[in-house]
Amino acid sequence: MVVEDLRKRANGEEIKGNKRLQNRLNYTAKVFEELQKKGVQPSELDEYLKELKTLLDQSDLKPRLVTRYYTKLLSFIQKTHGYVTEKYYQNQWLAIGMTVFGMPFGLIFSFSLDNFAYIGVGLPVGMSIGIAIGIQKDKQAKAEGKQLEIAHDF
Repeated sequence: MVVEDLRKRANGEEIKGNKRLQNRLNYTAKVFEELQKKGVQPSELDEYLKELKTLLDQSDLKPRLVTRYYTKLLSFIQKTHGYVTEKYYQNQWLAIGMTVFGMPFGLIFSFSLDNFAYIGVGLPVGMSIGIAIGIQKDKQAKAEGKQLEIAHDF
């Protein structure tokens, strides 16, 4: 029922030419489809379903409101059930790798060459390490069945 309402509103936005809102509504519908496949009971999402109904009743719905909604929903699902989206850990560890590994490598490299122009050399190294860790964690989540088969396509 929720997925149908989202798809219907998305089709209405397509007719109006509002591609950004259409994409976000379709993404939200995919989230609910995946949660249904994973066996998450709708009763656990009552608060979020009420909020969605309120959002869909708005005549001047903005894409940022839908984005805020599904971000909050995915955060709740991750905390309560441990489900994450595709590339969740990869994106998370990219930033962690740059700060935790990249900055120290850059400092060491610049101190060893006695030239602080090389401080940025560590960032790509840290980024690579972070992405590698994130990819591994994403594979582990997929193997455990904790990954939702949805990805941003907009």
